[in-house]
Amino acid sequence: MKNLVKAFWHAVLKFLGFASTPSTVETPEVQPVPEPAPDPVIIPTEPPIVVEPMPDLPVEVMPEPPKEAPVKPDPVIETKPQPVPVEPPAPAKPDPVVIPTTPKPDTKPQPLPPAAEKTGRDLPFRFGGAIKEPVVKNPKCAALVNKHFGPVTLEYQSQMNVVHPDAKTWNFKEVDKVTKWCKENDHPVHLHCEFWPMKLKNNPQWAALPKTKEAFNKQIKSDVYNYIGHFAKDGVGESVDVWNEFYEEGKNGVPKSNIILDNMGMDGFYRPFYYTKEANPNIKTFFNEYGQEFGGNKVKGMLAMVDDCLKKGVPLDGIGFQMHLTLPMLKKDKLKSIRENFLKFADKGMQIRVSEFDISLFKDINGRDIRNAKKKVDVTADMLEQQAELAYEVKQAYMAVPKELQYAFIAWGVDDETHNENLGASVNNDFPLFFDNNLEPKPVFERFVSG
Repeated sequence: MKNLVKAFWHAVLKFLGFASTPSTVETPEVQPVPEPAPDPVIIPTEPPIVVEPMPDLPVEVMPEPPKEAPVKPDPVIETKPQPVPVEPPAPAKPDPVVIPTTPKPDTKPQPLPPAAEKTGRDLPFRFGGAIKEPVVKNPKCAALVNKHFGPVTLEYQSQMNVVHPDAKTWNFKEVDKVTKWCKENDHPVHLHCEFWPMKLKNNPQWAALPKTKEAFNKQIKSDVYNYIGHFAKDGVGESVDVWNEFYEEGKNGVPKSNIILDNMGMDGFYRPFYYTKEANPNIKTFFNEYGQEFGGNKVKGMLAMVDDCLKKGVPLDGIGFQMHLTLPMLKKDKLKSIRENFLKFADKGMQIRVSEFDISLFKDINGRDIRNAKKKVDVTADMLEQQAELAYEVKQAYMAVPKELQYAFIAWGVDDETHNENLGASVNNDFPLFFDNNLEPKPVFERFVSG
């Protein structure tokens, strides 16, 4: 039985492929012992599995869901908007206090911001210049006048001897072109001048008059009324030089000899002031002179004249200081004298008007030309610097005058090229004004407006 089981598993393993190869080692043959015949092996068999078919199940039919009734929309109820209560804002919290800290100094030089360009209109007093027809006909020159000047003086075209050269002639044609331009460009006009002793002798009407006070007085009144009246009807003439350069120099302050004075005395000097005010009550009347800025006998004579006008009620409003200067005048004693003499007349209530300001580069302290007429002299940077410094010092002296008595500061021209002493000059042109031949500002202008 044991061998039978062994043979069975051997057959099974052989069937499954796990049968082992018989060993090659031979063992001694053993004689088998006869055994009794084994009982027959009966391999039990399992009964087959019978699968019975599943009975058919009845299919249930699901009923359709009931139809829902349509839903009616809810009625729309209009509601008025209710105001939303606004709570007041909470008080702002103060910003935290920030204690500034001192920055460390920057040792590197910082560039200065560009300075705004200053003009003559930025000065603390009225600034202007003397003009004539060639100036206003030049667009660039006219633009410079409009930019830098307020009041202007009619240089030579408004002189009485120019518009009225003889007893029968009055000719305002040329000067009216200039005054028209002034009105259109809002420049107050100063008229220069009514009576000038140097010019009186060249006018034949005075020589032809009877040598009586009545005849001269009548002629003075007629001339003043025609002259001032012409400009007044056009709304021109805020001020006028009634007399120009009346006094001698270095002769104890006496007037220059002239045909009116010779026939009327000082009454002939006073009468034009009265008639000017009668012809135009709003015009300011000035006495214009040169050299009094440095004192001396001329100032003494002028101060006595002002006292006499105040005493007699002569309508004299102010004094014109021509101020034709030269570089050697840049000395402390001269500068001090300018300030003192401004104030001597201001103390008497006179309006102070710098009327013909310029600074020559080529004249000595007495006004004599220092150049060789046949040789051109170059302008140096040092000369221009001295010119600038002198103008600045004159400005400071003028600023000492009470503000209400600073009437105007007038340059005697617009630019160097059109200055009256350069007209017709070929080589030795002077350079006395604020703007050069190209209408560019010079160092004197920059110092004057910014200092």
